[in-house]
Amino acid sequence: MENPAVFPALNELTANERMRLTRELHDLEQSLAILSVQMLRAGKMVSGLPGTVHPGPLELSGKLKEISERVRRLSHELHSSRFKYCDLAEAGRKYCQEFADKHNIPVEYHCQDIPSDLDGLLALTAIRVIQEALDNAAKHSRAKLIQVDLRGTAKEIALRIDDDGVGFDVEEAKLAQGLGLISMRERITLTGGDFAVSSKRGQGTHISARVPLQRQSASTAG
Repeated sequence: MENPAVFPALNELTANERMRLTRELHDLEQSLAILSVQMLRAGKMVSGLPGTVHPGPLELSGKLKEISERVRRLSHELHSSRFKYCDLAEAGRKYCQEFADKHNIPVEYHCQDIPSDLDGLLALTAIRVIQEALDNAAKHSRAKLIQVDLRGTAKEIALRIDDDGVGFDVEEAKLAQGLGLISMRERITLTGGDFAVSSKRGQGTHISARVPLQRQSASTAG
């Protein structure tokens, strides 16, 4: 049970704000778990790629700083009670617009039939995958256009992200756990969904993910 003396700001939060706090903390937990796996491989040789090593302490230190910054922002929002709830469709639209403005890369965002009562953790997972995919595109792809397609059905949420950038060798990236693929794949796997990426040098990159809604219903029922 929460201690009002220790967490006075929590008493001022609405139900939706509390839900968002829970989702953010869950996402931070996932990020730390992924980082811990990467730390175990830090500096080690990549199997099948002579002369290639997994990210070292310096790069992982940068990722840890990013997580620390997210904790700092979350703490600030909690302190000022400024939590705002956004559904998946709106949150995706906002991020794509912010990304396009920041990086000067057009993003075509299409969204259809996303449930209004979608489980918050599933919505957050989809948003994080969109964020990581777009951030990777900005860093590596030199894309001139990115397309984000988000669709809901009675059984699942389907996400597809395509860019017209330089592309890369998927098998090599898998071995090196490059381009944030391990993070995106792990997020989707934790929901019981499927994740796939296809790319060829000079032919852009195509990411698809499917998150089942049946597992959401089963968890809620339990």
